[in-house]
Amino acid sequence: MGIGIDVVLLSRVRAVVERRGAARFARRILHHKEMGDFEELVRDDRRVVAFLATRFAAKEALYKAAFPAATLTWKDVYVAKQGRKPSLMLDTTMEQGRRLAEVCPRLHLSVSHDGDLATAFVVLESR
Repeated sequence: MGIGIDVVLLSRVRAVVERRGAARFARRILHHKEMGDFEELVRDDRRVVAFLATRFAAKEALYKAAFPAATLTWKDVYVAKQGRKPSLMLDTTMEQGRRLAEVCPRLHLSVSHDGDLATAFVVLESR
């Protein structure tokens, strides 16, 4: 059905975290199911920035892949680990998440971060 890619500069996320605070930025972009993972990292600034940047990139890539079939919000989707591999999960209690899940039952995510970049690539499979 669609593909999406996003690249995020860690330095931009670091600037937001320094200006607004990591917790505030996390509450804005993370689903409640991602907050536990965030809270475990909160004492390590470098890992927090990479975590937030990767989640941001993953969700942006999904939004690009899903449009115009669904117009998702930050809270319609979350990144969960399936073993060592991250996976995108739709919150089907939310209207847009449910709508996309009906059309695209399989979501594929690949993420990476190196140096000052975090990247995410998403592929949506339709029925």
